[in-house]
Amino acid sequence: MVNGLKRDQPQLFSRLYKGAIAKWIDKTEWQWSQATLNNVKNGHTLSGSGQSGVLACFPTIQDNIIERLKSLHQSGLPINVVVARSIMLAVIHAQAPELLTKFKCSEVSTFSVHWSV
Repeated sequence: MVNGLKRDQPQLFSRLYKGAIAKWIDKTEWQWSQATLNNVKNGHTLSGSGQSGVLACFPTIQDNIIERLKSLHQSGLPINVVVARSIMLAVIHAQAPELLTKFKCSEVSTFSVHWSV
């Protein structure tokens, strides 16, 4: 399962390991656990999924956010949750506002856009 997900959607599942999937399965019945089914139903991220975040499917938006954060960092401005979240919201609002009706931009998801300096 892990290999198939990594092969089919490497952007989302490049850091997924079999241990994470094992947490999602009810081993007494060998099916998805009730907690996993509830998380999927409610649109919550699965713990330990290794997903890059909801923006992984939108590389242009993700790249724009990363570039802006790098630029701010290079200028010497410290990047904290408030700054990163504001940049993310502004870029998403400008490029794909419909995403804001589907997903929340919270502290948890703020750093789901991985960038390195």
